[in-house]
Amino acid sequence: MAFNKGMHDSQTAAGFFDESMTSPTVEKKRDGPKRDQSIGNVTIQQILACNGDSFTIGSMEITLVKVLARVKQITVSAVKTEYLLEDETGSMVGVQWRDGDSGNEEDVTSPVVENSLCMVVGSIREVESKKNLLVLNICAVDNPSLVTQHLLSIIHMKLSAAVMEANPMAPAIAAPAAANGHDNVMPVPTNKNEIIALFIKKTGSGSEVGVNRDRIVQEFSKRYTVKEIDEALAYLCDEGQLYTTSDDSHYKSADD
Repeated sequence: MAFNKGMHDSQTAAGFFDESMTSPTVEKKRDGPKRDQSIGNVTIQQILACNGDSFTIGSMEITLVKVLARVKQITVSAVKTEYLLEDETGSMVGVQWRDGDSGNEEDVTSPVVENSLCMVVGSIREVESKKNLLVLNICAVDNPSLVTQHLLSIIHMKLSAAVMEANPMAPAIAAPAAANGHDNVMPVPTNKNEIIALFIKKTGSGSEVGVNRDRIVQEFSKRYTVKEIDEALAYLCDEGQLYTTSDDSHYKSADD
């Protein structure tokens, strides 16, 4: 199944910011061990050149990437949507998974259309030496200022990496001002709870039973321990962001 619509030419750049996250316990303790999370605006060429699933700029590791690219092709099935992403530096496939109980292919739609310029948030996966992007969020971009911001961000990243390598104690260089006061065109997850909540919302959309716990554990097994995932699920349920459906192992977003 494909979707067609023309849009703007794509350009890419890179930038990053770091966030700290708290891993609450099942007993709803809000304080706990902190783990660095970082999100970086990158080009497809940078992703293809990185080592395995790990992406670093200088001495800094980026756990989630944002790519500004044109969607050249969309392939939809009942369990996943594949996007052929292309920017000025290269092309790669992005995969957005859906829960196995989400229904028939005819009931599945893509949030974007072919040939549109989009911002994609996801994590890097390498399977049989081939890189792809696990898509957590994707949306169309129609603001030219965001392209300019990306071009400025690549300069910011290079300068920040150079400064931190030369002097680790030096303060970070301020990031470029956001276009029209908005840093992103979509909500960007910045910690473990938000990342897992967003995955469940996107993957379980349209499904009556939501996403199975085993699927969630499998998805984040390289990033979090099973205990951390269970703690996040318990916290999100306690906060009313998630709820269980057919049994205690299926989760669905309260915003869906």
